[in-house]
Amino acid sequence: LNYRERAIVADHLGFCRDCYATHYYDTDDLDGDGKHKCKPRRKEPFIELAVEHGLSSPDTADKTYRRALEKMRQKLSQ
Repeated sequence: LNYRERAIVADHLGFCRDCYATHYYDTDDLDGDGKHKCKPRRKEPFIELAVEHGLSSPDTADKTYRRALEKMRQKLSQ
């Protein structure tokens, strides 16, 4: 996958592009023991992905996402 496809898949599914984690520690929100709370990463909708990547519409982000999934599906079936 190219960079844009990897970024869109990661952001839409809600995991970190670098470490593949699905959660993060919020440094501004502490629990009762004074430790950082572990929160799930937000899954971004296609409209936000389109704006972030300079795409013309949310449909373009959706097509990029689905094309990336198809590429992964083909690679895994080999």
